Amino acid sequence: MDIDAMGQQVTYDSDKESDRQSEVGKSIPEDMYKTDTVRISRLTGKLIDRKKKNAEQSDANENPMAGMMSGIGNADQGETVADMFFMIPKDIKTGDTWKDSLIDKSMKKYLTYTLQGIEGDKATVLVNEQSNISTESEVQGMAMQVNMSGNNKYSLTVDVKTGLTIKKTMYSDVTGTIEVMGQSQNISSKSKSEKTVL
Repeated sequence: MDIDAMGQQVTYDSDKESDRQSEVGKSIPEDMYKTDTVRISRLTGKLIDRKKKNAEQSDANENPMAGMMSGIGNADQGETVADMFFMIPKDIKTGDTWKDSLIDKSMKKYLTYTLQGIEGDKATVLVNEQSNISTESEVQGMAMQVNMSGNNKYSLTVDVKTGLTIKKTMYSDVTGTIEVMGQSQNISSKSKSEKTVL
């Protein structure tokens, strides 16, 4: 992970023990490195016995990186499962598109899906995601407002029998601002990430 924000550059590699002992490493929740077990319905692909993690939150007043990093390891099981499994609606055919949205008080996310094709037991789904996020937090006693908009494009390879996401390639383009004590800093990020199930 490479971060360049507010005039500071931070690099972190979770595979390096020295990085895990650094200030950034200490700000990342311990449950990020722990295995979790979940039960999933074969019929719906949804989580059974959904539970929220009780990860301890670092004190952002003591460590400003903790406030920015606290969300990395704290996704609940439902979010984790949603990233691992994808169910294609029953009546969708190759070339069809469908839409979905996720909206809460700090985030609006609009998704457009296209079934690109099915070959054997594997389907390829293209996803276009538009998101807007607005959050307020406190870092070292100062109010911080973060506003971001994202344009993300995914390519999913899905096992049509199990719903398991075999491969996910994501291109992310994020822009926004961070405001602290009347000062505004522009932020931007472009990244490519890939997840593969072995």
